[in-house]
Amino acid sequence: MERQRFIIDTNAVIDYLGNKMPAFGMSLINNVLDTNPNISVITKIEVLSFNTIKKITKYWKTL
Repeated sequence: MERQRFIIDTNAVIDYLGNKMPAFGMSLINNVLDTNPNISVITKIEVLSFNTIKKITKYWKTL
């Protein structure tokens, strides 16, 4: 029997990292992460960009 494979969307990654998902969603992502999920290059770039934008915005607000 073949294991299920998952690809995780950018919004799911961001919501998971921000702890903004319902409990069922957090549990599902936790289980998916244990199965070695696929994350596209685009998702990686978008998540890195999202974090960078937040840091830059936070920095500019302090000036």
